[in-house]
Amino acid sequence: MKTQTSEADLSGFQKPDRSCTPSEGHCITCSDEALSARVLQVDPAMALAQVEMAGMEMTDVITEVDISLLEDVAVGSWLLIHGGVALEHLGEAA
Repeated sequence: MKTQTSEADLSGFQKPDRSCTPSEGHCITCSDEALSARVLQVDPAMALAQVEMAGMEMTDVITEVDISLLEDVAVGSWLLIHGGVALEHLGEAA
């Protein structure tokens, strides 16, 4: 049985903000942290990049992340990573 929900039924609820921002320090949806990472290698055909995670507890941790949401990911660039997915460009290496 298919039910429909009207706007009136949802009047007491707020739509969640599903963004991770560095200013918040963590994702307000799942309370996980979004971390910065430096790109070491890019596989554009698979939309994957090998990155080195930054941060006090994550020093020298290398992992693979999904880059399908971003354009122009290059070796040396910095990305904001959450849940194994690159969400935003943070800048280029100096």
